[in-house]
Parts: sequence; structure tokens; C-alpha cells
Amino acid sequence: MCGIAGVLSFDQKSCIKSDIVSSMLEAIKHRGPDGDGLERVHNGVLGHVRLAIRDLSELGHQPMVTESERYVLVYNGELYNTEELKKLLFNKYEWSPKGSSDTEILLKLLEEEGVSAALEVIRGMFAFGLYDNIQEKLYLARDQLGIKPLYYIRKGHSIAFCSEFNGVMKSGLSEKKISVPAVATLLERNYIPSPLTLYEDVYKLKPGYYLEIDASNVTTIKPYQYYSQSYENDDISLQEIEDRMVDSIKEHLISEVEVGCFLSGGVDSSLVASMVRKKINKKLKTFTVSFDQGEYDESAVAERIAEHLGTEHKTFNLDSGYMEKNIHSILDQMDEPFADSSFIPTYIVSKLASEHVKVCLSGDGGDEAFLGYDKYRAYPKVINASQRIGKVPRSALSMLSEHKFLHGLFPFNNSGDKLNKIIEMSKVDTKYRAALILDSFWHLPPINKNYDRFSYDALNEKLDDTVDILNDLDIKYYLPDDLLVKSDIASMKNSLELRVPFLYLDIFNTGVALNKNANLSESKGKLLLRELQKKYLPHDIAEMPKKGFKVPLASWLREGLKDFAKERIDICIERLDFLDKERIYDVFDAHQTGKNDYGYWLWSLVVLGHWLSINE
Repeated sequence: MCGIAGVLSFDQKSCIKSDIVSSMLEAIKHRGPDGDGLERVHNGVLGHVRLAIRDLSELGHQPMVTESERYVLVYNGELYNTEELKKLLFNKYEWSPKGSSDTEILLKLLEEEGVSAALEVIRGMFAFGLYDNIQEKLYLARDQLGIKPLYYIRKGHSIAFCSEFNGVMKSGLSEKKISVPAVATLLERNYIPSPLTLYEDVYKLKPGYYLEIDASNVTTIKPYQYYSQSYENDDISLQEIEDRMVDSIKEHLISEVEVGCFLSGGVDSSLVASMVRKKINKKLKTFTVSFDQGEYDESAVAERIAEHLGTEHKTFNLDSGYMEKNIHSILDQMDEPFADSSFIPTYIVSKLASEHVKVCLSGDGGDEAFLGYDKYRAYPKVINASQRIGKVPRSALSMLSEHKFLHGLFPFNNSGDKLNKIIEMSKVDTKYRAALILDSFWHLPPINKNYDRFSYDALNEKLDDTVDILNDLDIKYYLPDDLLVKSDIASMKNSLELRVPFLYLDIFNTGVALNKNANLSESKGKLLLRELQKKYLPHDIAEMPKKGFKVPLASWLREGLKDFAKERIDICIERLDFLDKERIYDVFDAHQTGKNDYGYWLWSLVVLGHWLSINE
């Protein structure tokens, strides 16, 4: 895996200096410690840092230029259908690569077929910048599901792009003005959705899109959507799912360095590790994290799976004492602020793995493809009920939500907040709008300023089934803007390439296309994956309930991290005058009593405050 960067000016009087791009590359050096390179184009510079995984020779060096010198490519990612692409190029153009890098294949494909046609046939995880020296055009592209990130900024006649937010900031083009809608959505969902970033003038390229920037009219950036998710139902046998999963594993094992696996006690990572172990002929290295609070700890199950598979297993004990000592350095690693607390164990397990291997496989994407989240079973009932609430019951719920002494009568945590959500859901006219409210944390963010709420325009508002609506939200936003951001930053900060077999389009689309009844029951999700897991592991493991990669955030914020959290929240309030100070401190105090768990609400402010403390 690698990192890319570039700055171009379409004002012929300007001259982009190489040291600007060099500083951008220095900011993302962790993505590619094995080499770097710069290439000047007409009035700009493209740059690349390399983590050597395939073709360790100089034939894989970037930026890569065509023999005609017309095209220059900087590329971050892995293509998994390279054999298919090599056959296509040989049959049509009698061309064969000189080396074994997928960069060489991609560049030739782009040269001969064009950007749009090439994006239709490549499969993998990628982000790239391609410059055409003849037409003086820059193309920026991101993979179909958003596995690899790409940030960009335009100011006047100049444009900069980079694999990371902090890298693109080194271009000096941003005015660094905080985006209120970005902060609001961070508080709502614990992540900032594409194309927003924390700053008003910096953007994330959406998954499945590419941009065309013409030197003759840089004020117009033309976006093209080349991929959209299909939800057509299909009947697929368990054997077909296994065959496609095995094919995906095979492609994801292509490497000239050793490959390991993340291994929790969950269905997805254990199935990936099981299939990898069956495929390779040597001992597999697996990695996990343990916690000192049993309800969050899956390490015993992971160790049992590792013993069954015969892997060389490593476990890191992430206890509260370690967190108190290292919370500063862990949060320092965040690029753009996002508040998924599972970043912490993901970063730790990535650090552990990087001491032993350069590539790891994970189970990311299995829940979205095969309906693994508990909310796919629970939320539809709440959403459907909220749509049937009348005016009188709504008033009664409002009264209940205002009386704190009544909250203890309800058998669930944060009852007042949940009642308020139901009230808000009853006021909207579609399940789609109700789902956005229910699937949030601070559904009414503590902001005392008018702002344009994020539109979630990538969602399909024609969907009527509540499971489909929730799944669409996860695939379009939660997956690329939370889970994959988390995985990319955590792994790349440790110079570790993380691969995600469930997000190979053939297997991902297989899961999404399955009839819901094949994946979901009243008691559990991922039914077919659980059945498949039984072919590789003891049956009782497949029947275990889902835990997720959660951390004991509530207790951390009440105990060892309480002072740290308060300091970071204070920073947010001091520097962002649009935040509602009274509401925020009310929630903080309510959390400290132990009667309510507002850990995830507060964590977004903690990470934002920490980011501001080291970047503003």
C-alpha cells in the first residue's frame, strides 16, 4: 500500500515547487516507508510514497510514466483481477508487462482504454491521480466502495490532492475554516460523511466517483459516478457463496511478503482466517486485542479459534492503565477527526501485526454485505411503530421525556434520549427520514447556530423496506466514512497494508443481492455465513451472538480518562463558539452519574477537542 499527492496550477504564470509536494509526502511517509518519488508535469508535481508489497524491484517505482510520456500515474491500492486484465491487454494490444506490479497494468489500461472504461473493469481497492500531458487534464478516482481515501482542495487556479487530510493541508491552499455541517454530522454519527471534511474548502472524493479537471477551465471540476450499488434480490446457494469467498481470499493473498490475519471471536474475521489457513501451506500469523472487562473481551474465543486452526497467535492486552498512559499518542495518530472508538483497538492490533508482517486480512464489510448488525433486526420494529404514532400519544411521550424521574421506569439505558428520538421520528413522513434519526447519536446536535444539514444525497429514497434503508445508509456512508477510514488510518500509521476480502465486489454484491430471509432471522443475522463457518470451525462458535469490536468507553470516561475527556471537551467549547455549552455539560454530568451511558455522544467531542489541540 502507498500514498499519493500532487499539486497543479493551471495559471501559466505560476510555478509549483517540488518542495510543496515533498512536504505533503513527508506528512504521509508512514504509508510508504520503502521509497518515494516525484514527477514534474507541465505546471505541477505528482508524488508517491511506496510500501513495497508486489514487485519489490524498481519496475514498481512511482510516479509511473508511459513510454510515450503522455500519461503520469500515482496510484495507491491493490488490484486483484490483474490476471484477467493482463489477458485483456495482451489479446487487444499484444502487450505484456515488464514487471509484476499492478501499477504497470493499470497505467497501460488507462492509456489504451481511457479512465471511464478502465474503471468499469478493475477490481480492488484504489485511489489514483492520472495526468494527461497532451490534453492537460488531471483525473482523480476512488474505488467503488471507498476502501482507499482521496482528499482534494481547489483554490483559484490551483488544485491539490492527497491520500490523507493532513497531507493535503501541507499544500497551503486551505483557509482552515471549520465547517459547521461537518461538526454537526460528526456529533450526529461519530464520523464526517463524504464529500465533507472538517474544513469548508477540503473535500473527500466520494466512493465510485472520478473527477476530471481541465487546464483550460479549472474552475469547473467535473464529477462522474462510475459505480452505484445494486440491491436486486437473487437466490444463491451456500456453495456459490463459499466458492466466491474462496476466490476472493485467493486474490487477496497475492503478495511478495508474508500475509497475516486479524482474528476476533466474530464470524467474519474467523471465516477469513479459516479460509486463509486452508489456502496457505505454512503457519499463519493471527492477531487480536483483549480487554480487562469481560463483556467486551473476545480474546478467549479468538485464542480457541487460533488453536483450532493451528495459527501463530499474538494477543495484546488493552487495559485501562495502558489507555491512561497512551491515550494522547493514540489520538495523535488520527488524520481527520472521527469518533469511532473502535479505532483504538484497531490501531493497537495494527501496531502489533506490523511487528511481524506487512500485510493483514480483516473481516470488514461482512456485516454490511450479509446483514450482521443487530439493528437490522431491532430498528425496523421501532421505525414502523414510530410512523403509526398519533398526535395525542406523541404529546404523552413528550411529557415523559421531560420528566427525569420517570426514566428509571423504562428497562433500557438513556430512556429519555430514546423517547425523544421516537418523538422526532413520529414527526417525519417517511421511513427513510425516521431511519436517519434512529441511527444517530446526537440526533439534534448541540449547536446554537443555523446551518445546512447534511443531505445524505447518495441514499436511495425510493426504498421502502426498513432493512434496505438501514443497509443503504451503512453501505453509502457508515462503511466508507467510518469503518474504512478507521481501518485505513490505523493500519497505514503502522505501515501495514490491510486487505478486506468481503469488499471484493464479487462477494460483496453476492451478499447484498441475497434475499433478506436468507441472511436474517428474529434472533441473529449473517445466517448463511454462520452456516459456512460451521464447515471450518466448531458449531458452537458459529452460534455465538455478535459483540462487535467495542471498547469499555463508558467506564473509561468516568474513571481513568475523565479528566482527559473534560479537558478536550473544554477545548471544543472554547474554540467553537457555535456549540451549546450548557447542553454539552449537562450530558457530561449525566454520564458521570452512571445512570446513563453517553460515552459515544461525548467521545465525538473528545476526539474533536484533541484534534483541535494539536492542529489549530
